[in-house]
Amino acid sequence: MKNESVITDPTSFETMMGYAEVTVRIRQGATTRTESVRVMQLEIEQYPEMLKRFDDERAQIELYCQRLNNPADAPSEKAGGIWGPVPTGWAKTLTPDSHDLVMETGERLNRDFFGRWVQRRMAKLEAMRPGVTERMFAVLAPGAKPSSDSGSRNAPSSVRSLSLRPDGTVQPN
Repeated sequence: MKNESVITDPTSFETMMGYAEVTVRIRQGATTRTESVRVMQLEIEQYPEMLKRFDDERAQIELYCQRLNNPADAPSEKAGGIWGPVPTGWAKTLTPDSHDLVMETGERLNRDFFGRWVQRRMAKLEAMRPGVTERMFAVLAPGAKPSSDSGSRNAPSSVRSLSLRPDGTVQPN
């Protein structure tokens, strides 16, 4: 049985650097090899793209990760390596444990700010089109009722009732 990991906040070093470096296992036929990658804190400009990839973990992994452009020829930045995006399809080569490691790390690094960005975006949508959140909620979580909590005057109660879970799904509070 696999241990459930506890998702913590990014360390101050990770926040300062904007990434966490992890070692992943890549499948190559019947064997595997290891590779160091950077799991990035996404820039706010990347958040709309993250929303597009919300239901596709492999696509999220490819947004989160950077690696040396040619890891075999330049094993470190000192040797002239340049970090850049992983190629499309790269996430398919990860072992299941490495897939989980990258997703958990990416969520840990991005969950708080991305979640607040989504909440602000939902509040703006609700202000422009009252009732849109409830209609979306009805599709995302049939039978669930938005919160009637009136603790904040800045956001509609239906917006406050949604939260982003670590697994990337939206849930009512």
